[in-house]
Amino acid sequence: MFTNVVRILIAASLLGSAALAQRVEISPQAIVVNPLPSFDVDVWVDRAPGRDGLPTYAVGEPITVGVRASESGYVYLFSVSSTGEVVQILPNRFDGGRDAFLAAGETRYFPPAGARYTYSVAAPGGLAKVIAVASRQPLDTRTLASFASERDLLATSQLGQEGFARALAIVVRPLPQESWVTGTAQYRVAAQPAPERPAPRPTVAPLNAYLGLLPYPGSEVTRQRGGNRGSESTFTSRARLRDVYDHFHRQLVRDGWRRTDIDRDDDEIEAEYRRGRVKFELELEAKGRNRFALKIDFD
Repeated sequence: MFTNVVRILIAASLLGSAALAQRVEISPQAIVVNPLPSFDVDVWVDRAPGRDGLPTYAVGEPITVGVRASESGYVYLFSVSSTGEVVQILPNRFDGGRDAFLAAGETRYFPPAGARYTYSVAAPGGLAKVIAVASRQPLDTRTLASFASERDLLATSQLGQEGFARALAIVVRPLPQESWVTGTAQYRVAAQPAPERPAPRPTVAPLNAYLGLLPYPGSEVTRQRGGNRGSESTFTSRARLRDVYDHFHRQLVRDGWRRTDIDRDDDEIEAEYRRGRVKFELELEAKGRNRFALKIDFD
C-alpha cells in the first residue's frame, strides 16, 4: 500500500493558433475543438462555482475530476499549467496505464473512490483547466505526453500549451469527424497555500439528517420533511438537473455509499445506493421554473 499526492499545475494562458487540418479547430485558448461531433463529453471538478462562475481551490487542496460522455468510448484527461506544462491525468500508471473506457452516460471520477493516491493543486495560481478527449476508438497519446522514467506515475509533455494543441489535432485528424469530441473544465487556483486549520462545520441544515446530505450550493430550500431516515424536500436552483444530482452523488460516494442502479430521463433521476446491508432510493425531480423535489426512501 502507498499514498501518492500528485500536484496538478494548471492555469491558463491565452494563445492563438490556426487549425492544423480541415474540420479541426483550435480555439484562442489552445483547445482543440471538433466543429461537427455526434456526441458530447462533460468534464468538471468537485467544487461548486463561486461568485465569478468558477470553482476556486487553494494551493495544496485536493481535487477530483469528473467526466461523462453521451456515447461509449475512450476518455483521456490532460491538465495544462500557466507555463505551458502538460500533465496527462489519464491514462496513468496508478491504474495500470489502462485507457478509461466509459459506457454511454456513465460518470467516472479521478481519482476513483478508494484509490491509493490523490490529486492536489499546486502553484502557480491563476485560471486552470482540465481537457477531456473522448473517442470511439483508442488514441495513441505517446506524441502528446510520455513517461520520463519507469518511476514516473504520470506522463508529461514538453510541447507547451500551443504545441500540445497542434499535436492533438494531428492525432485526431485521421479519425472520422463524428467519432471524437473534447470538453474543458476551468477553475481558479489561489496564489497562496490554504491555511492549516480544521474544516468549518456546515452552516446549513442537511436535506437528510441521517445521510448528512447538504443542499446544492446557492439553492434555497422551500419545504423539508423527514423522519428517522427518509425525507422529502423541495428547493429552488438555477442549476441543471444532472449537476444537482452529481452534487448529491459525490457526497454519498465520499461517505462510503455505492450506487447500485440509476435511471435517468429529461426531468427525473432515480438512483439506488447501498452501504453494507443498508440501502435507499434517491429520487430527484425537476419541477420546472428552477424548482426541484428530492425524496430519500429507505427500505
